[in-house]
Amino acid sequence: MTFTGAFEPDGIYALIMPTFSDWLFKTPSGEPLANGNILLKSNINQARAGRLDFRIDNDVRSFKLYSSVDAFQLALDPYRDTSKLHKWNAQHPAPVLLLKLSGHFGPDAYSVVLPTSVKKQP
Repeated sequence: MTFTGAFEPDGIYALIMPTFSDWLFKTPSGEPLANGNILLKSNINQARAGRLDFRIDNDVRSFKLYSSVDAFQLALDPYRDTSKLHKWNAQHPAPVLLLKLSGHFGPDAYSVVLPTSVKKQP
């Protein structure tokens, strides 16, 4: 997946995407109980001359970039019951964040790249 935009030359960026994870639990009486969770995967790469490439190895092809961590979390909330949905599609695009990493820990460890400042290339 490739994005174009005004990326900082040699800047380090992370693409944060959700993926569904399923596992089986047993009730206290020993009956199987299907359960799961949403895991966040991060893909990290260095920008080159207005271009940023990420290798995507999960099933997220339809997605929507969000402009804040709070909006991203709110967009994930309806999918927390993983018994209802197990695939992202055009009607249910995956919430995704594109972050510019600062290279150190602390309150300014990252900034969210605004969706209006980048374009996804086909």
